[in-house]
Amino acid sequence: FGDDVTLLDVASHEATHAVITEGIIDGKRTPRWADEGISMHAESAKTFATNKKDFEKLYNEIGSFSLKDLMTMECPDRPDYRQLYYGQSFMLTNFLARTKDPSVVLQFAATDMDDAAVKKYYGFETLEDLEKAWKKDAENLLKTK
Repeated sequence: FGDDVTLLDVASHEATHAVITEGIIDGKRTPRWADEGISMHAESAKTFATNKKDFEKLYNEIGSFSLKDLMTMECPDRPDYRQLYYGQSFMLTNFLARTKDPSVVLQFAATDMDDAAVKKYYGFETLEDLEKAWKKDAENLLKTK
């Protein structure tokens, strides 16, 4: 674990995984991006700040995955892409939870996460529109230290 991660952070994160994994909606397992992103929010405010800082570094160096790719891929093997995957999942779930009620994140994640679901749950016309809004929000959030 990193220097800023405590045993309580790890326990909270892993316990959240257990709840989310058991929280299958409509017979569909929670996608990995949502599972990881939500679990990271169970960690302390200090770890939240570290996660944000780590994501900012990778976002500036590598960029980001398209939301379509993020929402359908498994966690990458390459270490820097894996950390980007975790960070982007964290930042996306943060954005989605602030855009609508946090419970909507899991409802949305249980869909095909296509344009119709984006419109129904978040009011954006397309996944691409959601991605543009997320990127703008992430860039604004990263500017605030």
